[in-house]
Amino acid sequence: MVNTIPEHNILQIMNKMEILEKKMQDTSAFLGLYNEMKELEAKFLESVKNAEASAYQLSDQVKKRIKIRKDKILRKK
Repeated sequence: MVNTIPEHNILQIMNKMEILEKKMQDTSAFLGLYNEMKELEAKFLESVKNAEASAYQLSDQVKKRIKIRKDKILRKK
């Protein structure tokens, strides 16, 4: 299956966020990585907003991952 460019970009951001979350579980590294996570979350939300506004076709699996991640971010705000 071929990903569209917006889908690929969103997937890359989500993968980076998942890696960062695992690193943040170490309390000594949490504060240092917090700002990096906030930047990734903002970039993710902007990418999703642009993809939705441009009506890009995203696979159902990616849409589901996006919704879960987006809900998680918005709950924290």
